[in-house]
This record gives sequence, structure tokens and C-alpha cells, in this order.
Amino acid sequence: MRNRLLLILLLLSPLTWAGIPEKRAHVYKATSEYVTYVGRTNRDTTSGTVRFDWSGTYLRVAFTGRQLWIVYHDTGNNRYNVWIDRPMSDEPDRIVQLPAVAEGKTCGIYSLYTGDDYQHHELIIQKRTEGEQGILTLFAFRVLGSLEPATPLLNRQIEFIGDSYTCGYGIEAASRDEHFSPRTENAGATYAALIARYFGADYWTIAHSGIGVVRNYNSRFPNHQMPLLYTRTLDWDTLAPVSWIADSAMLRPALTVIYLGGNDFSCGLQPSYERFKGAYVCLLRQIKTNYGDKHPILCVTKPGNDELRGYVERVVSECGMRQVYHYAHKQQVYDMQRDMGADWHPNRSGHLKLAYALIPYIATLTGWEMMPLPKNENKD
Repeated sequence: MRNRLLLILLLLSPLTWAGIPEKRAHVYKATSEYVTYVGRTNRDTTSGTVRFDWSGTYLRVAFTGRQLWIVYHDTGNNRYNVWIDRPMSDEPDRIVQLPAVAEGKTCGIYSLYTGDDYQHHELIIQKRTEGEQGILTLFAFRVLGSLEPATPLLNRQIEFIGDSYTCGYGIEAASRDEHFSPRTENAGATYAALIARYFGADYWTIAHSGIGVVRNYNSRFPNHQMPLLYTRTLDWDTLAPVSWIADSAMLRPALTVIYLGGNDFSCGLQPSYERFKGAYVCLLRQIKTNYGDKHPILCVTKPGNDELRGYVERVVSECGMRQVYHYAHKQQVYDMQRDMGADWHPNRSGHLKLAYALIPYIATLTGWEMMPLPKNENKD
């Protein structure tokens, strides 16, 4: 009877979301030097926890064994891409929504990999959804086997700063008539992700839907524009924000791409040029402070907004900084029917076109070679 009662208690435990981890499993803190994090993270070496919420942040974790669990707490409605034993690509092997942590519990446990073999594996876990959908806290990795050093940060790195386009808002929606859902947001399919994969680079995004340089969409959150958010480690940690200190991180991008400004002109309103310039120059200076005066910055403007294009062209011309450039997407860069996802945001095909429009400029600014076009094998 006693053994039966124990079995019932175990089955009711939140650990049963992933099956009960075997006693032989080894536990490694989330701050383990074996794990590679790409993007802004808040690490607490005392507790061994790692927190992050920026859209598209990802990590690589490698192990030899049969099973890998994460011990976590997720505050919102996030979803994650998971790739197993292969690089990031257009389609993940799994899309994960972590179960809610049971009431009264500080963390949950979830199995990311289970296999019959006892082999070496490396997983990539990427946050599909943006900061507004919640903060992920990783406490530990539990391994039926042993954790091993994951692939380190790649030599090529790119930083992207943006709004809903960079977050992948509505990218997987069926049409422009759909409205936003976390289910159709996917940071791993955006122009930023595609550009990084094209060049074989690591990348991270500092992006939030509706964010502007000096004015957010429909004037929401009047004190939270990008020049402020860019200084923070976490996007949605509004109670006790942690400052981001670039010198303490290993992230060293070869280029920063800014794709902002559309929300400043939303709902038929626009800021004065002087106000816009002041905020945009502030952002440029913050980037230069992080990475040096010679660090190249590409300022991109969305199609169909001549006022925004004119503002950014003037800012780039008048900012007095070296290696700051402007590229304006043309209206015809994508089709306003076939290439649209939720709420008139680009879908996967739209983002592919945005990526290919920017790739030559990024190749020029970084010195990275472009791939040759495929040969025409038709000899008729």
C-alpha cells in the first residue's frame, strides 16, 4: 500500500511533464561554461541561473548520453525552435511550448531529447517569440550522460535592432487579414535569421513589436523607445531593469543593422525631424560606444514611407560619425498580397526578399564573400 501511494504521488508531480529524471542523471548549472548563449542574457553566477527574453535569442548545448532535460521557469506564452544535431535552418526539428510551472513551484522540468543510443548530440534552442511573451529562466541542465563543450561563438556575428519585422511578427500567418498570435511569430525565419545563415554567422536581435526611435506604434509606452531598451539586458524586465554592458560580454558583431522608424510614423502622425534626429543619433552613439568608432552600422528603412526615408538619409548625412550607412527598401521589394502575413507584416517569402535585398550591402560592409550563383546546366 505504501509503495502504491508513493507511485501516485510521483505521477502527480510536475516532474512527470518529462518523465521522472533518473537518479543517475547529472546536473549542470545553466551558467556552465559548456553552454554557448547567443544574444543578451542575464547570468547569476551565485545561483547559476540564466535569464533571457529578447526575440531570437538562442543557445547551444552538447552532451553524450541518452536524455537531456532543462529545469526552467517561463513567465509567459513563449515558443521555442529546437534543432537536433544540425545547424539552424528554415524548419526546426521541434517547436516547443514549455508547460506552465505548477502553482507553488519555483521551476519545472522538460525533456528536450530522449534516445536509445548513447551518442554525442548538440541541440540549439531558440526563442521564437518576443519579450512581451515572457522571460525564460534556466536553472539547470539534467543529463543522463555528461554535458560537453558546445560549439563556441562563431567568428562571424551580426547585431540586428528592430521592431515587429525583426521579431517575425505574423510571419507564419496564412494571410494579411489574420491578427497577431504567438503561434505565428517566429524569429528564426526573419530576414535577420536568413542573412545570418547565408553568411554562416551567429546573430542576435534587439527588437520589440511596435517599438520606435522616438514614438512607438499609436504612441504606446511613451517612455520605452529603442534608445532606452537598447541599454537593457532584458526587454520586458520593467520592474528592475539590468543594464547591458557590452565589454562584459563576448558578443563582437562585425556589423549592426538598424531596421526601425515605421512605428514613429504610425497612425497618420510623425515626430519632428529634430526630435527624431536626436533620438536616432543617441542610438548610433550607444552602438559606437559598445563596439568602437570604426564599427559599421547599416540603417535600413521600410518600403513605402518617403518621409521616414528622408529623415534617416538626413540623420546619416548629419550625424558626423564614420561608417554609418543607409539603405531604403523599395515598394516593389515584396508583393502586398502573396508576401504578407498577419496584420500586413511580411511572411516567410516576404522576409526572404528583404534578406536578399540586403545581402550585397552586408557583404560589402563586412568584406564577407557572397555565394556564387548556381551554374546553368541546361545545354540545349
